Amino acid sequence: MNISLAYFSIIFLNLLLASLVKSERSLAGFVLAITSRYQTLSYIISMSDTSDFTENSYRALEYTRVLSDKYVYSMIIQIDELDEAIDRYYHKIVKPTYIIIIESHDDFDKFVNFTNARPQERPVNSHVWLVIFRTNNKFLLDICEKPVKNYFNLVFNVKMMVACNNPDSSGALLIREWYSLFPDKTQLIDYAIWDAENFTKLSDLGFYERRSLEGVPIRTTRIKSATPGYVNDLLELMVNVSHFERVRQEPEHFYGHYDPVSKKWNGIIEKLTNNETDIGVGEFAMTDDRLDVVDFSLPILVLPSKYYIKKPNENVLHWSIFFIITNRILTSYLTIFKHSLPFNSIDEFIKDGTYKIAVVKDTNYYDYFNGCKREKTVVLLEDFTLNSNHIKLGCELVSFDEASLLSLSIAYRKHSPYTYYFNVFLQKMQSYGLLQILRRRNDRVNYNLEDNYEPVTVYSVLPIFALLACARWTSPATSALPRTTKTSHRGRKKESSIQLAFPTRES
Repeated sequence: MNISLAYFSIIFLNLLLASLVKSERSLAGFVLAITSRYQTLSYIISMSDTSDFTENSYRALEYTRVLSDKYVYSMIIQIDELDEAIDRYYHKIVKPTYIIIIESHDDFDKFVNFTNARPQERPVNSHVWLVIFRTNNKFLLDICEKPVKNYFNLVFNVKMMVACNNPDSSGALLIREWYSLFPDKTQLIDYAIWDAENFTKLSDLGFYERRSLEGVPIRTTRIKSATPGYVNDLLELMVNVSHFERVRQEPEHFYGHYDPVSKKWNGIIEKLTNNETDIGVGEFAMTDDRLDVVDFSLPILVLPSKYYIKKPNENVLHWSIFFIITNRILTSYLTIFKHSLPFNSIDEFIKDGTYKIAVVKDTNYYDYFNGCKREKTVVLLEDFTLNSNHIKLGCELVSFDEASLLSLSIAYRKHSPYTYYFNVFLQKMQSYGLLQILRRRNDRVNYNLEDNYEPVTVYSVLPIFALLACARWTSPATSALPRTTKTSHRGRKKESSIQLAFPTRES
């Protein structure tokens, strides 16, 4: 009797395991399809209790076996260990995808608590997620099919795929993307279908092309002293394409400078760090200090910063005259105006020692350049700012040397969910040539840093006229000189003649 019962138990367990293995192989095949399509390098699978001799332990073994056959690293943890595992392997595993298998209310509640308690520096959108609702519970399946709120604290740029897998049904799996535009709502996108054999993608659009910012309020702040220009036009183009709502805030006086005494920022950088605005509208220079507190877009301009001085008031007239004397006529001359700069390189500027250097206040240049109140001042600036009405000039400036290349970008608050979305937009505009068009449109009107040559005045050419008059009145006298002279050499009988070769009208 005991032997029969033991045989029956073994047969029942084998049938159960065979059915379980078949089901899990199908689900593991779905995970493997995602692996081959997205080149995932590793998986961290989070399940319920995986202690010995439980159903989940067999599932975990099947997942790791299938993935190991394809040389994909995987590890199994419990949902309770998810927070610790992410902190431990954050910089140790390359491109991990976290698979969350929800089978009960307890699993769902634990994952909800985990996503809502993530620190700001490591939010949910820092990772790739595959959430599988593997349950026949109607409440959980309803949440999976039609979430009524933002359960998982999602943001716009989160990479989360969700599949509703009811073990009692044998249909194809519909994989959706979950993300959120508003704190209390979850958006769904039908992404792909898995039918145990084929993985069929439902859209060929890119990750950010599948998503929309329709109606999302985004706060923007610009510089008060600057007229709307290049970046403002660029942002307006983004509004027209993405259809988000631009909320304009009061302009700030400065881009932003860090005060080491008070340990605070000012200007637009301060508003970004305090989460008082979302986008800083302007050409922000990337610096190490700024990168610690804000995010930047791709460079919209890469320009050299230059050293400028006030354009000299007087010009020195350099005469370069090449006389061709044929028939006693002056045939050509050339006059060139050049600015008389005190130095032409940064080395000469240092040796001169009479000029002071200044930069624009509360920007990456740190201090304020007060136009032309001082005659002997060298200002460090990039020519785009000089040409786009961002500073008020009391005089015309000329450059004499380059300092370094400078990358200018749009600034976002730290960990902004829209940074990569706008970067994709900027890449497309760059490839279409629209950035160059917007830049040329916003150049300073009638402002030219090149040399402007002034006409030669009457007084400046008086020496030429005097020279011509002198040549005119002296030419008859030179023509009247004897054409030949004879000299006798002592002790010699023959005469020698020396010809003075003067040009004549017949020659």
